[in-house]
Amino acid sequence: MVDLLSEEGHRVEVTQRGSEAIQKILSKKFKAVILGMDIEGMSGVEVISIINKIDKNLPIITIATDDSLEAERRVRGEKIFYYFIKPINGKEMRAVVRDAIRKKR
Repeated sequence: MVDLLSEEGHRVEVTQRGSEAIQKILSKKFKAVILGMDIEGMSGVEVISIINKIDKNLPIITIATDDSLEAERRVRGEKIFYYFIKPINGKEMRAVVRDAIRKKR
């Protein structure tokens, strides 16, 4: 994923923990966030909720392994830009990130 987006010219920062992701968002400006729903330390839904409080216009793209409708509804209820279920198609990811960045402008 990092290589795919870097090749497209995007600056990519990676973190493993929800608290680290929140700290990065508080300290820097981002055009979009890609969030794995299985992030360490807190639930993905909690991280999304906090990110939306920090910047309600920051597009959040989620990546989930749980393909249940209930999980998707819970995440979509937190105002996200796009919901991926693994495995991810690289072409689709590039298009979604491009659209998310356009939305942020």
